[in-house]
Amino acid sequence: MSGDNSETPVSAGDQPIHRHLSYYAVLCLDLLGQREAISALEDLTLLRDNQPEYYRRFGEAAGKVWGVRGFLEYRLDKEMGAALASAGYPVPRVTIQMFSDTCMAYFPYRRENPNSLVTLYSLLVATAETMIIGLASEVPIRGGLEIHAATEFNETNIEASPSPASVVRRGDIWGPAPKLAYELAETDHNYMRVRVGQGVPGLLIESAKWMSSQLQADPHKAQCFVPPNEVAKKAARMIARDPVDNHPIVDYLGKAMAETLAPETLALVGKAVVFAKSTYERLRANHDGGVADKYGKLMSYIAARREPNGIAPALSES
Repeated sequence: MSGDNSETPVSAGDQPIHRHLSYYAVLCLDLLGQREAISALEDLTLLRDNQPEYYRRFGEAAGKVWGVRGFLEYRLDKEMGAALASAGYPVPRVTIQMFSDTCMAYFPYRRENPNSLVTLYSLLVATAETMIIGLASEVPIRGGLEIHAATEFNETNIEASPSPASVVRRGDIWGPAPKLAYELAETDHNYMRVRVGQGVPGLLIESAKWMSSQLQADPHKAQCFVPPNEVAKKAARMIARDPVDNHPIVDYLGKAMAETLAPETLALVGKAVVFAKSTYERLRANHDGGVADKYGKLMSYIAARREPNGIAPALSES
């Protein structure tokens, strides 16, 4: 997979619109259980008869979604603030958007920019922490992460649009990258994990090799480059083959997380595991086969990541 970029003119009616085609890293998170919460709000009888109660239920359901988005943004900002960015290169801006019960975060991934690796690493850390805080808060999440071609519409596109009231807004993204990330998250057999596109691990290695070759060609760049191999290795350690079905995933309970995640997040791992276990047992007792199967896969992942093979604590087999 190449990181080359180009500007491709496309046409809307008879007016050319320049949209920047690039590789984008796209994270898609889907909050489970929100469909039922939203469906419960469709009947407006309660809104007419008991407005305060309707508002309470609405706020409770929406607050969970907003809380996940806020935590992802908070952890990403904190991780980016602590990251060692390469001097003289722009730090990619991560855009976070919500669509009902789906949260999407993305940024332009350019091979020639060493800070793309730094931002991807920060996004992986924030994703792992969000998965743990979600389970600990009883808001299970599944997701997908992909790096592929996409275009992000900007203000120039809006001005060139043939429609005075354009539906295109700054920050909108279109292309294979968001589609593939969404499909990874929404696949039927996906459970509470973040699947990673098959080509992402290889792209990490390719990016590190390319930047290393630039350092060899111009050793003076070493003073402004964060060592690319180190960043790539740290990011790669956060991606592993799922012991359940061998798909690449963000290994949020993996051994590497012990030295990566914030202490306050690590302190919540036990609570997250307890929630997963109790929910699985309740669903199995209620013979809720479909959802119980997803939690069963989650428990298999947790079992494979128990200490010392990961950061999940051992639980009693009650």
